[in-house]
Amino acid sequence: MKTEVLMRMQRELKPQGWLAVMVAMLVMTVLAGYLYVLKPDIAEHRALSGQGAQSDIEEATGAATRATQEIARLEVEVESLNERLWGQSSKESADTLESFVIDRLDQASAIHDVHLESVKPGAIEKVLIFDELHYDVVVGGDYFALYGWLASLEQDLRPLVIKRFEIENGSNDQVKMDLRLVSYRPRGGA
Repeated sequence: MKTEVLMRMQRELKPQGWLAVMVAMLVMTVLAGYLYVLKPDIAEHRALSGQGAQSDIEEATGAATRATQEIARLEVEVESLNERLWGQSSKESADTLESFVIDRLDQASAIHDVHLESVKPGAIEKVLIFDELHYDVVVGGDYFALYGWLASLEQDLRPLVIKRFEIENGSNDQVKMDLRLVSYRPRGGA
C-alpha cells in the first residue's frame, strides 16, 4: 500500500516539485548537521578560547605582580645583607672614610667610658678585591669597658679585624691597650 501511494505521488509530481523537495531535504540535512553537530562544538570552542585567553592574561598579570614584589623583597634583602656584611662604613666615600672611622672610635670611647689616647691611620693596602684600612689605636680603661668598646666597633665598622694588640696593666685596675684595627671594604666602595 505504501508503494502505491508513493507511485501515485511520483506520477502526479512535476519535475520542478521534485527539485524543490530535494533542495528542501538538502537544506534540512545541512541545517540539522549544523545545529546538532557543529554548533555545540563551535560554541564550546569559543567559550574555551575566550576563557583561556582571559585566564592567560590574568595569570600573566598575576605573575608579573608577584615577580615585581619578589624583586622588591630581594632588593631589600640584598641591602640588609650588605649592611650586615659591610657595616655603616661602606656608605662612606674614600675621602671621608678616615674621619668617619675616627668619629666612630671617639663615639664608642665616650659611650663605654674608654680613654682614646691616639689614633694613627695607615696607608690603604690592596688585598685581593678589598681595600684594607689600618688604624693603630691606643686606648685605656676598665677591662669590661674595653670589651664593650670593641664590641660596638665591630658592629659599626664591620668587617673589622684586630691584627695586633698588646695589653698592659695600669694603675687603679685600668688597662692600656695598643692595637691595630683593620677594616675591609670592597675595592671602589660597596
